[in-house]
Amino acid sequence: MINHENYLDVKEYLKFKVEVQQRDQLSINLIYGQLKLVLRWLDDCSFADAPAKRPVLSKWVASLDLANKPGVKVSGKWVTDVCDTTRAFFKWLCLQAPHKYSALSLAWIATLVPGRLLEDPPEERNAVTLDIVRQLIAVKCDADDPVLKRDKAAVAFLFLSGMRATAFVSLPLKCVDIAQREVRQYPTSGVRTKNGKAAKTALLNIPDLLEVVEEWDTYIRTKASSDDLWYAPMRWTCTTNVLIQNQVIAQKAADVPQHRAQSLRRALRVLFQMADLPYMHPHLFRHGHALYGLKNANTMAEYKAVSMNLMHSNIGITDGIYAMLPSEDLKETIGRLGHNANGADSVSSFAVDQLATMLLQRMSELKGTSASV
Repeated sequence: MINHENYLDVKEYLKFKVEVQQRDQLSINLIYGQLKLVLRWLDDCSFADAPAKRPVLSKWVASLDLANKPGVKVSGKWVTDVCDTTRAFFKWLCLQAPHKYSALSLAWIATLVPGRLLEDPPEERNAVTLDIVRQLIAVKCDADDPVLKRDKAAVAFLFLSGMRATAFVSLPLKCVDIAQREVRQYPTSGVRTKNGKAAKTALLNIPDLLEVVEEWDTYIRTKASSDDLWYAPMRWTCTTNVLIQNQVIAQKAADVPQHRAQSLRRALRVLFQMADLPYMHPHLFRHGHALYGLKNANTMAEYKAVSMNLMHSNIGITDGIYAMLPSEDLKETIGRLGHNANGADSVSSFAVDQLATMLLQRMSELKGTSASV
């Protein structure tokens, strides 16, 4: 049975994260999910008794199976994330009630780290590729089928922009400029970005995808106002005893339901099925955008541009999440090292300068110091 006082402390912490640190609801849900594991680990024991609890948190979490995959253990990354969240929570707890939780010393809190677990085998970064997007937009549809036209434009837009699903489904027409390839991800306009960040981002310049996006953009602007959603909801109507979804519903960004991204996922499942492809969820389009950009970035400025377009606070985040090369690309790149096209040894001073700049910037971000070449 969960200790009631522990539960109340967790709820107070979540309230602090919302009201003081102004974290978005998605982040709060993630933190709560991780702290619920801590509540389960302690069971009816108080937080004050946590240092004596066995097995220790990291070992207990590592023993759990995935909720939807019995027999499959949670990843090492998830164990690390739970430990990180728990350390932050216990530090806050000690500041709020130092006498009550005097047993939670900083030295003990520092021990809340993953144990020496077997490292997860490296996984290929799962992502939607440009080829997959082209197969999706090639699905045949009737000229008077706005739903399929919208959903084909959606997959093209998601890949071109790298937007998160929750931001995309809350994007009003006034924040989209296809001619300039600009997207204004402004929370003040109703766009639900992660942690309320605001940025003007750009679309990749891939003509055939832009053509599909522009076709929908032109159509929807004849049906809705600038304050209405770019990814418009549709109304079901009955025509000749057949129920079809063919009428645009004008909906303001501010009125978007909290879980509208689920409608996008359902629509994508249908489109993937029509293209005879295995379903890939919306966030994998963001992965695809990032990997496409990084693979085609030849200078530090281009690499930084990809990071900024993803609305990452620093290039280290982009590097840590997306910079791992697929195994075949890694093998090919390693094989080319030290050789030019004719097989002769070569070392480019430009490449060395680029690498040095990237390394120094990465060190600066990690250490919080400035560095220069």
